[in-house]
Amino acid sequence: MNNKGFTTVEVLVCFVVVSVVMMSLFSTISAFNEKKIQETYRSKVYEFKNSLTNTIQQDLIKRGLSYAKITDNNYSPGDDVGKKYTVDLTFRDGIQKRLIVYQRFTKTAYRIEGTRNQDDTFYIEYGVPADNTAGLTPDMIRYELPNLGETKGHYNLATNTYVPAYSDGKCYENADGTGAEVANCLVAKDFQINNIAISITNEADPEIESHVLNIYIGFYHSNLGTKYAINIVAPIDYQTSSVDQQGSFPTSESDPSSQTAIYYPVGE
Repeated sequence: MNNKGFTTVEVLVCFVVVSVVMMSLFSTISAFNEKKIQETYRSKVYEFKNSLTNTIQQDLIKRGLSYAKITDNNYSPGDDVGKKYTVDLTFRDGIQKRLIVYQRFTKTAYRIEGTRNQDDTFYIEYGVPADNTAGLTPDMIRYELPNLGETKGHYNLATNTYVPAYSDGKCYENADGTGAEVANCLVAKDFQINNIAISITNEADPEIESHVLNIYIGFYHSNLGTKYAINIVAPIDYQTSSVDQQGSFPTSESDPSSQTAIYYPVGE
């Protein structure tokens, strides 16, 4: 009873209590940091999405859309080119602008249709194209997707597996850094353009006047999911005479089923 100090049991109990408290604090801090990172990602996504959406919608609201043309350039698996959607817009005041959405995936374990020779590339361009006929200075602005993380690696065709880069940032035949170094160590971005759907409602029916341009650009991030997208819907006013169509982008007056140009009915 008169001995001063701690017994071995008391020291062990204190050690266990302190360890439990430290583990709880560590878990709380880690969860807080993870939540902070995700909120930062959400903020960047909202800023990117809203900035581009507002820019396009201001033109659609203030100028009004007279007609549009959609061009969809697909690629075959294994090619070194991506998928590009081009939407040519002509407004009521004669101003012509172009929207380009570009999507190219590198080949990974869950993107087997991607290319093994080039990095992920995603961007959206909007502005006055170089081949416009409205007499304006070309001004195409490229909106690069925000960098919300990326992964380096390569796709091994022999084993049909995706091999991530080693800790030194280089790619080898095996994930543990063994084997020969692989030259095509490519970058797969965590934030990407996932789905693209651009269409014109009732495009093939010249008798229907309620033509509508639909633009949907969906995004994906492993931590944020797929709930973020640019979704624009705008009515199109068709021209009633060939004179009104002068100076517009090339149209298809003879093929109402064309998928690359709007069919404009010509009045008497």
